[in-house]
Amino acid sequence: MALATGLVWALMYTGPVEPGFPLALQRDAGPLANWSWLHTLAAHDRATIWIHGALIGAVAVFGAGLFSRAAVVAVAALTLLQTLVLLQRQSTHDWGLPLATLFLLTIVPWGDGLSVDAAWRRYRGRPEPVRVATEYGLAVWIPGFAMGVAFLAAAFAKLDSSGLAWITGGAARYHFVTDAGQARVDWGLDVAANLWLAQLASFGAVTIEVLFILNILVGGWAMRLLFGIAAAGLLAGFLLFQGVFWPMWWVLLLAFLPWAPAVRAANGLWRDAEVSGSETESGWLRSWQVAVLSVFALQQVVFSGIRLEMEPLISDYGMYSWTYGSTREFDEYFADKRRIWRFEIPGDPTVDVAERLSDIPGSTDVITTAIREQRTMARLTDPTREAVRAVLDAYQRRYHESLVALHVSADEPRFDWASGRFAADRRSDYGILPLGTLSTD
Repeated sequence: MALATGLVWALMYTGPVEPGFPLALQRDAGPLANWSWLHTLAAHDRATIWIHGALIGAVAVFGAGLFSRAAVVAVAALTLLQTLVLLQRQSTHDWGLPLATLFLLTIVPWGDGLSVDAAWRRYRGRPEPVRVATEYGLAVWIPGFAMGVAFLAAAFAKLDSSGLAWITGGAARYHFVTDAGQARVDWGLDVAANLWLAQLASFGAVTIEVLFILNILVGGWAMRLLFGIAAAGLLAGFLLFQGVFWPMWWVLLLAFLPWAPAVRAANGLWRDAEVSGSETESGWLRSWQVAVLSVFALQQVVFSGIRLEMEPLISDYGMYSWTYGSTREFDEYFADKRRIWRFEIPGDPTVDVAERLSDIPGSTDVITTAIREQRTMARLTDPTREAVRAVLDAYQRRYHESLVALHVSADEPRFDWASGRFAADRRSDYGILPLGTLSTD
């Protein structure tokens, strides 16, 4: 019930994938998501809304304990479908681990306790199933196992990509500066300006990632709660210092709440009532369950070892695994990658064309790619030309106006390492971009 409630919250928070995403603007999603029917679903005006609604419905059925084993499989399958469609427009690093965890959770014998399934079984006079007690423990053990494997893979990726320089160079400082625009607080900039604090933050992050897997060896609720607090601290750091909020990852932390005392308290309240529950026996997990968990761990070892990423099911968790040799090297990268683009319609400053373009998914990336290609090659590649046409068509449909030209400029942000704050931006003027010509040449 708690898991279902958390999943509904996360799904409502993220909302459905934006429907009607044009084919020409869809990204190369990789071999696991490059299917024509997926592209069609992403471009459909209502399909993503239907998928999202069906997923929430499946979670609600699962939470009620109705056809529990089938319902949890449906939840995992629909989450996979939604993630594959989302991949057509953006990366899905925030969905990969929860998706894998949901599939692992299908091996748990859900519905044996307080559920519609159990009530229906009692009503029909059927005997309670006999389970190995440790099977029920999988419900709270699997999320910790999956997160532990992912965190350990992330630590390996950092050390494999950057070595100990990720810690000694205080790599966290660079990522705090890069994501400062979406951070909830500016404390990360103070950390970035102080090498010692940056090294401490980097060391702390890697230490938590390396040690978190040990939660699978802990049985006491108090120690498990401490592991949960450590993981929550890491995720809170992403949120506060980088503005990175992955709701589905937070849902997995429900597994670290003190369920044992809660169950004892509930049994005390219900001691005079008939409580449904299956018969349990001692023993180890079933061989096929051990095999499923072993395959999950083994595939992570393999794909981390060869540093392979194929979203949404395969990841080496290499996010934020790189660092820079010096602040000067970072400054050069930052100026190039974090330009703040400004667009105006020549001769008509009253139209906020930048706001309009931001409402068309992917349009800013398409236009900036066109700018770079025009400046470096004096012509557009065929994929960029098709993408420009798609942007102009979407603009025409939405605003009933043709977009034939843009005046383009950009602000290049600069970070002052001495003060820990951003300095005045450097303005670059790129002149007039003749979109109408570019889309038809």
